[in-house]
Amino acid sequence: MVYYEESQSISSDNNDWFLAATEENSLEQQDDEAESDYSLDYEYLGPRKPNYRSEQDPDSDASELSCSSPDHEGFDMWDEDPYSTNDFTWESNDMRLTGFIKERQKELNKLNKIAPWKNSTFWRKEKGWPKQLPCSSSTTNHDQSASALSLVLSDYGLSEKLHAVYRDRIVECGKFNNNSSTDIKVTANTDNVTTWLETNDYHGNNFSSSSIKFNETHASVSLPKQPTTMQQQKQQQQQQLCSLESSTNNADDNFVSKFIPYTKYIKRSQFPVVFPQDAYLALDFEPLCLAEKYGYMAIGGVEGEFELYCCMDENKPVKIWGTKFKGKDNVLLMTNSVQIVRWKKSDSDQQEDYSYFLLACMNDAGILIYDLPSHRNCNTIISTCHLNYHIRCFDHVPINDARVSPNGQHLVCVGDDACIFHLSVSFNQQKNRLIFGTPQKLKIPTSIPTFSSQYLTWSKSSLFFAHTSDTHNAVFIWKTQPKFEMLHKIDAGGYTYAIQFHPEQEGVLAFSNRYGYIHTINLDEAIFRNDPNKYVSITDYYQNTNIVTRHEITMISFRGEKNRKLRILAKINGLQWSKEGSYLYVSTKKRVLAYEFIQSSRHVQSLEKMAGKKALSILEDQKNKRKKDKESPEKRKKRKLWSEKWDKVPAHVRYNVLGNTHFASHW
Repeated sequence: MVYYEESQSISSDNNDWFLAATEENSLEQQDDEAESDYSLDYEYLGPRKPNYRSEQDPDSDASELSCSSPDHEGFDMWDEDPYSTNDFTWESNDMRLTGFIKERQKELNKLNKIAPWKNSTFWRKEKGWPKQLPCSSSTTNHDQSASALSLVLSDYGLSEKLHAVYRDRIVECGKFNNNSSTDIKVTANTDNVTTWLETNDYHGNNFSSSSIKFNETHASVSLPKQPTTMQQQKQQQQQQLCSLESSTNNADDNFVSKFIPYTKYIKRSQFPVVFPQDAYLALDFEPLCLAEKYGYMAIGGVEGEFELYCCMDENKPVKIWGTKFKGKDNVLLMTNSVQIVRWKKSDSDQQEDYSYFLLACMNDAGILIYDLPSHRNCNTIISTCHLNYHIRCFDHVPINDARVSPNGQHLVCVGDDACIFHLSVSFNQQKNRLIFGTPQKLKIPTSIPTFSSQYLTWSKSSLFFAHTSDTHNAVFIWKTQPKFEMLHKIDAGGYTYAIQFHPEQEGVLAFSNRYGYIHTINLDEAIFRNDPNKYVSITDYYQNTNIVTRHEITMISFRGEKNRKLRILAKINGLQWSKEGSYLYVSTKKRVLAYEFIQSSRHVQSLEKMAGKKALSILEDQKNKRKKDKESPEKRKKRKLWSEKWDKVPAHVRYNVLGNTHFASHW
């Protein structure tokens, strides 16, 4: 087998490479009570030779895929935690990934020579790109985790930031306390309860309501509120004094301004560890998944832990509820994924009138759906989550991920054993309750071998969804109209994990391998192999193997700190598109990278959208002023006049402007 390497490579003697045993001794000395961010900057212990590169390569140039073949059989290293559950064997997909990607890239190069898009790229590739965010390390200790990054929007969507999982804490990417003096420990004195889930065979109804079956095995209590320290009060006051700049600039661009130019050669000292006392949220368990939306933050753990927070206060999340799920036989369960969704309580144009729900995938125990308490109650009364449904009729298949479609009409669940399930969803406004149909197993073509699904994503229109697989070198695309059926299979070279549809462009999709590579697809840019000069959309055809889509593979790597010739594939923990879709944020173990999506960055906004952003900036500015201090009579009168003008805008226009805002503040 031949392996992929950069255009410049040099041979090396056996004396050039490090011994694993030596590095392990160094690791033990530097670990510092599990707070070390040590990188495996050494070769795999074995007879195979590593691939080396020139240590004189420009620091500002990101590594590119090339078609040259090495003069020996070698492999690339990858960035991994010593505590990870990954399997380091030669037969594993991770060790052979570079070779698989090389073969796939050769196929794409042949296609690109005849395709209309030829050598064009999705991403900006000048020097210094992609941009990198300082103090943005993230990692989880489970090798299947790829949901460790969350995009956090302000109430009106005018600003954004990123939260990520770093071992046993949640960190705000790009924020670091040099003094290391904060004393926020929100998990202190807040012991979680145990929630027992029945995991034995069940032959009753598909669903169990909170008032019938689930109460027999479920117990939960609310957690006490955290005391507020003087330092936290000062931080809150400082935060309230900061007002949002009123402008029509994209939230994407404002956030990316915090990023710095890319560097290929990185040092551990450049990416310091965020200690628990300096983290956004310190935990007493290892998270597996993270979701933050509408002012709520949900965290699931490797051993069935689950915690829910109110994030109204940007400096100090308030714990609403916490539990640890267990089966009746005392077998620990995994909280594989979480999603926060909402439905409007009525058809009025009052944007804050929503009901909020949480979906938690519990592996063998199915899916739990909770209704979430109002933000108004978080700091005043004891609140908790109430179970709305427990869905567990999945033919005993462990569920790895489940997502409600953007239009709120479908719930798709993916899991092991090549099983995909669909449930219809509706919301009863009178009873403030979700209604689910019976789970239907979707038909998988006989030409597709058995596979296990990991993560899924929906397109903006809810007409398509896609999911990854950790047992098959492919990503699968499905359509929902006129019926649910598999539309296309994309060759990904290796196993796939994180996946996200573009928030604005229907056919654009990004997904990742476990290490080193992200893939970008445009389903609306495809060609027939026998007629490459004509554009077609893959969404107009059904499983036509003669059609190929535009597909670009991007390498994500860095150079060794101790050996600058050693290329290390970055561990990818999550993907998030920016709100406008101008950037793709890639969370790696060392840093968050921002890739500029050329098609979105060159898009000219409509006058309606620009006017809508200006209206949102005024609304958010007024909200911040009301929070900061008491308004003078003149300012109150001015705000009232503007509000009266805003109320005269047609309801459907107001809804279009406000409909996609998060409204985390419900005071």
